[in-house]
Amino acid sequence: MNVVERMKTFSKYEWNEDTYEEERIEGPEISCDEIENQAREQKGVDKMKVVLGCIALILFSISTINIINNNASSIYLRKTELAQMRVIGMTKKGLVKTLALEGIIVAGVATILGTVIGLLIGYGIVKLMKFAFMELEFSFPLLGVVLVFFVTVLIMLISTAIPVAALNKNIVADLSVEE
Repeated sequence: MNVVERMKTFSKYEWNEDTYEEERIEGPEISCDEIENQAREQKGVDKMKVVLGCIALILFSISTINIINNNASSIYLRKTELAQMRVIGMTKKGLVKTLALEGIIVAGVATILGTVIGLLIGYGIVKLMKFAFMELEFSFPLLGVVLVFFVTVLIMLISTAIPVAALNKNIVADLSVEE
């Protein structure tokens, strides 16, 4: 319970509707120092959330750029292989579907591994903070995990579609005979 909620529920007197007078009720005695300490602690937690949110945003940006770069490089380096697949008879639509499916599989595995490792690290940090000085509770961020999965798949699909669209219209012509 945060400070504001505690202050709202705290009252030494309660209005009695039958007698139309106040009656003293029993409850926890809270000193002003305790309320001030809880307010300072809450401000510290709020600042920590902002800092950790900024760090997460920076890591997300770096990861997004890394995914796009790796996917574009992979498609560019596999240009000959993709051209051979077209020569064998794969349509461009089939090629795009294959690369998209590959991207979804990679994004799914990466999200699962990242989620497990991130949850373990987060759980460890919460336990360390709890042991050190703060009363924190660990909760599984289901909405965040689902959101990250779909955003990762979307980034992977976009980073696949752009390089495939940039391939020459006739990539088969890029095949050269090795001597």
